[in-house]
Amino acid sequence: MNSPDTPGSCVTTMRAVVAERFGSPSTLAVRTVALPRLAEGHVRVRVRAVSLNPADWHGVVGRPFIARPSLGLRSPKRLVPGTDIAGTVDEIGPGVTSFAPGDEVFGFVSGGGCAEYASVPEATLAPKPAAVSFDAAACAGVAAFTALQAVRDVARLDAGKHVLVNGATGGVGHFAVQIAKSMGGEVTAVCSTAHVDAARSLGADHVIDYSTIDFTTGSTRYDAILDSPGNRSLRDCRRVLEPDGVYGLIGGSKAPVLGPIPRLVAARLLGLVSSQRFALVFGRETPQDLDVLRAMLDDGSIRPMVSRTMSLDEVPSALVEIGHGHTLGKLVAHP
Repeated sequence: MNSPDTPGSCVTTMRAVVAERFGSPSTLAVRTVALPRLAEGHVRVRVRAVSLNPADWHGVVGRPFIARPSLGLRSPKRLVPGTDIAGTVDEIGPGVTSFAPGDEVFGFVSGGGCAEYASVPEATLAPKPAAVSFDAAACAGVAAFTALQAVRDVARLDAGKHVLVNGATGGVGHFAVQIAKSMGGEVTAVCSTAHVDAARSLGADHVIDYSTIDFTTGSTRYDAILDSPGNRSLRDCRRVLEPDGVYGLIGGSKAPVLGPIPRLVAARLLGLVSSQRFALVFGRETPQDLDVLRAMLDDGSIRPMVSRTMSLDEVPSALVEIGHGHTLGKLVAHP
């Protein structure tokens, strides 16, 4: 029998993190399950690295409840969490023309990444840059897509504009800082005392330690505020936003019932009576932006910050950590 790591191996089972019901990530189990079916237009990838996201936490705990139609009504729709992967092509399905067994790839999948193998649509994969590690490539998923779209499409950042990134050393924030700098922006990073040096290493022009300085009370005004934690009121943020500036709330909320909806409604109402713009930023993973991120990885415009790697058995505790917030950069598992 071929080794599981040999492309085209004849193994029929694999280890995967399985979410059988909604609840704390600590209840997740690593089980032996059947290898994913290889459908037409799909590529089976031997997963070398999968990065974890707050979206995985939401999918496991089933919150906010308003999102249950997409998360699953009674149990998780995604039995195996994980969307952002990097690995080696194991086998290709009918109709696949872009890849061959043995190719090193990265991309995104609609769940199933926290496993030894994943079946991935050809269109959602890209060749991994040769000089980029599997760990780094796996990080260029939903967090990087969200940051790119927040900076480019919501903030509409031009060279010389000043953007503040609140939560600058988190999964999305650390990409937003780097992408804003690559587009010629002036960047102020807001983070905790423990992460000040990390924020500076990302290239931020100014770093604010939120435990000692309240960015909403200063005299500096920003062309854009990209807010990941959402821990300051919209009124406070408006005070330091240029009259024609834009506020982008990144991602969801851990509020158990309505999530980010109340803040989004408030932002939309403010937008009706103000020249300032307000938006909720949810990253959309698209093949086009996957190519953009691949180029940025390749030329060093973005350097994913991996704070910890782990085995599949450690994924449950890592998702508990993500649920608590304040994670530095990205957490990556090695199936």
